[in-house]
Amino acid sequence: MPRLLQLLRQSPTPRLPRLLTLLVVPLLLVTACGGGSPAGGSSEVSRTAGANSGKQVTELADVQVSGKVGEKPTVKLDGRFETDTTRSRVVTEGKGAVVQPGQVIRMNFAIYNGQDGSEVNSSFGAQPQYLMLDPGAVIQPFIDGLKGVKVGSRVLVAVPPQDTAAPSTPAPSTSAPSGSPSATPSPTRTPPMLFVIDVADAFPARATGKAVSLPKGLPAIKLGDNGQPTVTIPKADPPKELLVQPLITGTGPAVKQGQTVTAMYSGLKWGDGKMFDTTWQDLIPRDFPIGVGQVIPAWDIALVGQPVGSQVLVVAPPAQGYGKNGNPQAGISGTDTLVFVVDILDAN
Repeated sequence: MPRLLQLLRQSPTPRLPRLLTLLVVPLLLVTACGGGSPAGGSSEVSRTAGANSGKQVTELADVQVSGKVGEKPTVKLDGRFETDTTRSRVVTEGKGAVVQPGQVIRMNFAIYNGQDGSEVNSSFGAQPQYLMLDPGAVIQPFIDGLKGVKVGSRVLVAVPPQDTAAPSTPAPSTSAPSGSPSATPSPTRTPPMLFVIDVADAFPARATGKAVSLPKGLPAIKLGDNGQPTVTIPKADPPKELLVQPLITGTGPAVKQGQTVTAMYSGLKWGDGKMFDTTWQDLIPRDFPIGVGQVIPAWDIALVGQPVGSQVLVVAPPAQGYGKNGNPQAGISGTDTLVFVVDILDAN
């Protein structure tokens, strides 16, 4: 089943394996495709007789969303919801900063089928999820539906089928007369999806601060328009000791041991420059505890004390990477020196 971002992406791409953390990130952002129970428990949707009748609902104001922000919502439909464009409505307005395009939002969400109000999926009661408001990560109408919303808000977003990457229903066959027993029945109209999103936080999707000049002999870093780094490894032997070089110095608080860091990063091998892991492929930040042995030693050492908003170059010899056994799944041997570029977006 496709994840939420894959449903809303313009052109999903395969992901590289997540190797850095020892924790498994739950894939909660999924949508129903052919049955199965929703994640996050039983549905809390209330349905009326109108939801299964021929009545059409076209106004977001007629979709009833109740419950406190931060708690799983209850949604009631008095008919079949229809829309031809992605639209949004602030159900409960927060008091935080205004969300801007290009930021990352930390959120909880619940997804409902616009046809009958049935729950498709939910992250409430589990760990929050991230959504980067960037056209490379999510469709523009969805970005438009969330920009200008204040942190702390609950938002209802309705997305029609043509705005998603979901496969369309095959056209009916025309090989038999419409009244014959062998005629293919008309396809069922794909319903819109209703997203209830609680915006818990929002922050820049890339490092922000003062750029630092690199000493000679280190990997060269070139940043794309969205902050994605391109790394060029020098034709030289790697350093024998752990190297930590700030590239951009942020202005946030220093990362503390035991906090959970939210980061964008890329990891490459020094020897051949091959990338073995990156969050920039799907534009989804990752969370991981820092300084407590849940990530490779180089990260525990390098990131504690760095200001939030920083970008850091970390060159890790084998002992501070995956050790003498390497990581065969990623093609990393026990003698490989690793190069990471890490954007520290948040720490809590």
